[in-house]
Amino acid sequence: MHILLDLLHNLKITEEFLGKTKLNTAADEDVHEERRRVLTTKLPIRLGYARGLMTLVIFYNF
Repeated sequence: MHILLDLLHNLKITEEFLGKTKLNTAADEDVHEERRRVLTTKLPIRLGYARGLMTLVIFYNF
């Protein structure tokens, strides 16, 4: 009997967790997509800055 109660309790907790997860998933996907767009637009600028630093380091070391 005790095992059955534990099983039912765990099932209820799992259902609650999955239900909350499904509700938040759509909103989270929008946030992650927006962050991805912002980060990829800044990527070429950062690469250009890094290349400039590398050329300075190489130029002054030789």
